[in-house]
This record gives sequence, structure tokens and C-alpha cells, in this order.
Amino acid sequence: MSYLSADEEELLRELRAGNEKAFNEIYDRYWKNLYLFARNKLRSEDEALDITQDIFVKLWTKRDTLLITTSLSGYLFKSLKNKILDHIAATYTREDYLASLKTATLPFRESTAEKIAESEIYSLLDTSLASMPSRMKEIFELSRRQDQSIAEISEQLDLSQQTVKNQLTGALRRLRLSLSDYIVSILLFCIWIS
Repeated sequence: MSYLSADEEELLRELRAGNEKAFNEIYDRYWKNLYLFARNKLRSEDEALDITQDIFVKLWTKRDTLLITTSLSGYLFKSLKNKILDHIAATYTREDYLASLKTATLPFRESTAEKIAESEIYSLLDTSLASMPSRMKEIFELSRRQDQSIAEISEQLDLSQQTVKNQLTGALRRLRLSLSDYIVSILLFCIWIS
């Protein structure tokens, strides 16, 4: 049966029933627009491709428990926007953070206290990296410090791309948890000394 003329409700009903042809039709209808939206926001073809694919993987794996209160297209775009926001937050690394501190509109004096604060951030980051499993740390270093794509890391380490993504997600989650409270303290400190 062809689903080319099926409406969203019919496609969604068939998707929930596990119909792969309905899923393929949804993919064909929405993939390109979702990908172009993600690429426009992220300015990276690889990241846009990964995030768009993740949306469809989630759609298929969670098909029987999906709670869609809007249209299917609305649900997909909302999922994509949330995934993009999560990705942007997760990639806010040490270099980005320190660069933003140096270019902030607040005056930033090179006082002893500021040097100590910067040193503590580096120390905290290094401690967090050191506590990671060796493979996770290696993948993080290749991604963030050597600027390699998921595909490049996957090929270099002979791992699946999903394994690389999972390891990066885990590394970023650990870093966010270890740095989140401290970053707020540093920002307050910088405001206080300005």
C-alpha cells in the first residue's frame, strides 16, 4: 500500500502499529526540511545530519508510546528544536566559556583573584576529564580539541557512529554536572569585581 496521499493522522496511526512503509513516508516527507532547519541553526552539516537522524530514530523506537498533541510536523519540529538547544548547551566547552568571559561587556581586569578563578576552572575541567573512562575521554579529546567529526572518530577508532555519539553525550553530561554550579559562581564573581 502506498502512503503518498495519506494524511498525518493515518500515517501516525500506521506508525504506531509498526508499519515501516508509513515510517518511510514520514521520513521522506519531513527529513529534508528538518535537516535544512538544523543545518541553518547549527551551521554544520555533520551535526545537522546527526541530530535529524536522531529525531527519526526516536520516532521509530518510541512509536508505540508517542504522545503527540499537535500535528506530526509540529511534533517533529519541536523535537528538533529541543535537540538543537540541548546540543548547543552541551557543546559550550571550556574554550567557549573562557572566550565569552574575555569578550564579555563587563570589564575584566587581570587581578590575582581572576587568575585564581580561571585556574580553578581549568583544574575542575581537568579533574572531570581525568575521572572519565579512557575511551570516553579519548573520544571527547578527538571531538573537542582536535575538532574531528563523529564519522572521523568512528573510522579512526573502529567504533560505530552511535557508540561515538553515546560516549560524547556521556562526556558532556559529566562536564555539565561538574561545572554547572561553579560557572554560576564565577559569573557572579566577575560581576562583583567589575
